[in-house]
Amino acid sequence: MRHKYRGYEWEKYAAFCERMLSKHQGAYLLKTSADPPVDIRFGTDKYIQCVTVAPEPDKTSAIFTSPDVPEPIKAYYEHRFVRLICHKDIKLTRGLPQLPQSL
Repeated sequence: MRHKYRGYEWEKYAAFCERMLSKHQGAYLLKTSADPPVDIRFGTDKYIQCVTVAPEPDKTSAIFTSPDVPEPIKAYYEHRFVRLICHKDIKLTRGLPQLPQSL
């Protein structure tokens, strides 16, 4: 099962991982961004795998292409109105993960 959580503004990665572990008591942190082994994926223990992602705003949107839109408005939409987030191995589009074929 995959869930997405957004870190607090200026929250460090380690602090975010600790917050997630405290929220999910008894879970173990996976320290790799690779697919977990079969025994972990289908086992009974709980694991949390935290990965950093980068927002990819739709630069073809009228907000970004119109010369009449002020830069502060563009900056707002660039970071807060994101419909696509990317990790080097996984693309999450509109909240639905596009899983690799190997899963």
